[in-house]
Amino acid sequence: MKTAPLKDILAPLSNYLSGIVFVVVFLVYANTLNHQFALDDYSIIINHSYVQNGIEGIPDILKTNYRHGQGGFNDGLYRPLSLVTFALEKSFFNSDPSIGHLINVLLYAIAASLLFKALRKLFFNAPLIVPLGIVLLFALHPLHTEVVANIKGRDEVLAFLGFSGTLVLALRYLESSNKSIALFAILSFLLALFSKESAVTYALIIPAVMAIDSSIKKRDLFKIGGALAVFSIAFAGLRYYIVNSMQRAIDPGNFGLLNNPIAASSDPMFKWGGIFELQWVFIQKLMFPFQLLHDYSYNQIPLIKLSSVKAILGILLLLGLSFLSSILLKKRSVWSILALVYLGTIAVISQILVTVGIQFAERMLFLAVLPLSILIVLGAKHLLQKKNAIYSLTQQKTLALLVIVLGGLYSFKTLERNAEWENNFTLFGADIKKGSNSARINYNYGSELNEQAMKTANATQKNQLHTDAAKYLQRAIQIYPDYQDAYNNLGLVFKELGQFDKSILTHRKNLEKHPNYTKGYFNLGTTYYAKKDYRSAIQYLQEYCNRQPNQSNAYFLMGQAAGLLGEFNEAVDYLNRSLDLQPNEVNVINYLGMAYGMSNQAKKAEQQFLRALNLSPQRTDILMNLALNYHNQGLIIKEKEVLNRVLSIQPNNAAASNQLQLLNNTP
Repeated sequence: MKTAPLKDILAPLSNYLSGIVFVVVFLVYANTLNHQFALDDYSIIINHSYVQNGIEGIPDILKTNYRHGQGGFNDGLYRPLSLVTFALEKSFFNSDPSIGHLINVLLYAIAASLLFKALRKLFFNAPLIVPLGIVLLFALHPLHTEVVANIKGRDEVLAFLGFSGTLVLALRYLESSNKSIALFAILSFLLALFSKESAVTYALIIPAVMAIDSSIKKRDLFKIGGALAVFSIAFAGLRYYIVNSMQRAIDPGNFGLLNNPIAASSDPMFKWGGIFELQWVFIQKLMFPFQLLHDYSYNQIPLIKLSSVKAILGILLLLGLSFLSSILLKKRSVWSILALVYLGTIAVISQILVTVGIQFAERMLFLAVLPLSILIVLGAKHLLQKKNAIYSLTQQKTLALLVIVLGGLYSFKTLERNAEWENNFTLFGADIKKGSNSARINYNYGSELNEQAMKTANATQKNQLHTDAAKYLQRAIQIYPDYQDAYNNLGLVFKELGQFDKSILTHRKNLEKHPNYTKGYFNLGTTYYAKKDYRSAIQYLQEYCNRQPNQSNAYFLMGQAAGLLGEFNEAVDYLNRSLDLQPNEVNVINYLGMAYGMSNQAKKAEQQFLRALNLSPQRTDILMNLALNYHNQGLIIKEKEVLNRVLSIQPNNAAASNQLQLLNNTP
């Protein structure tokens, strides 16, 4: 029978510890509550059509891949549960980011509290500082900021909630054999599976963690692991069906050089060198989580040869952990169990068993922090505890001090990193200083500087932001010469700087390399338009429409360009095609009226101006166009009526006032 330690410094707080865990974790992440959207929040929430449809979009979410709501894009992922929560937030809170951040922090704190309950059962014979220390080191670890501080990280938070719930319920089931508890354990595991595919590894990890309690029979561990494996296999089958039933195949860009250099490498020496180097990177990030980035794609972690020192260290590390975990088959050593748990947490992300869509991200090590936290606390406990001695109060206090110091360091870094996740500008600005070798970080920061410039009214600041944006976008292209989006955004920046020839050269170079980069034709067309080369503008805008039909704005621009060329009949044609797609676009209707007027079709011009005013009666510019149309027809009374209407809306309109005065003084 299990017995509690003789004395425990935390005994007076025994009934409050799970609540303390909740409060501590919540407070450490409380500085994210006023954050905005950042990074993948835009693609998963704001630009995801099914999420933006709210509750009505949930059926589509359940039967399609993760990013299908972005124009049918197939990313090969199936994570419906987090998207369902975002859809609900859209319906009830209009996708308020503060609500999203609050829910993330609450769920994470609840999951941490559940993990403490599970660890308390597993370490029943140990002082309470052991399970408390483990869960605090785990929950406060800075690697988790990417998950909790980014609303999109809801998938990982929900999977963690499912993991903690399944673990604590499985332990309770073994104590009671209550079938209701078993049912809730299964539901909790399904919560994890439908949140993130990597939860299939929990079928190994959960019974492995439970094996820490030597009183649990191997038969029961296999029984639980087998049951979880059945649901994992069923989910994997469902995921395979959903992903492969989409109209589009899985996008090959997921495994391209930019996202995953390991997957893209054709040289086995560099491919496997990169794989084994990655194992060493995992350990470095876990042990020293103080240089954190939102992106580790090409070329932040350059591929190395298999014969390189880091690759060899990675091989030795995996061999050592594999050997250590194999001892579990003979002897249930806690160290061998931790080795097995760690190997389970990296099974999907190691790039050895399966190829994933990114080389590395901090969120990939989310659960790997658990065996590390257990190792730190148990390692310190064993060093402090003398052989066959009761774990004294002094030793418990020493262990508590270690947890406080290390947990404090973790918390300080987590708070600091949380602040950097406030929005894209703060995140990309912080990471460019630490991740200058990443093509995507340079692209992200350059693109964000361009966005900031577009919002800035001050001409000097705007010019400086655009100049800086060009520098980082050029750096992104220097690192990764085939970076289509970087070329595109660099072309846009040059256009804003008034450097039209550079913009045109950049867009043309991009299209020569990537002729199917459709929006490049539109942006090249708009650059020619800005340069006043209207003939070339029409040429590339037409090519854009040929490749991407039903583009109202492109036809509108072509109509304006044709009008500026004096080709008013062509302008009328383009503008009508624009209105066929967007019948109530007031600006297009106004320009159509102007085109009719310039082609001496005054009646048709009048009809369009009146049509526009019916939609927007306060538009004085349209009223002035109508007045001019009446003037050209010699309808002076009507012209005066319209000019008076302009002055009733805008009394200080000098053009209307002067024209009316001129008319009144004319005999």
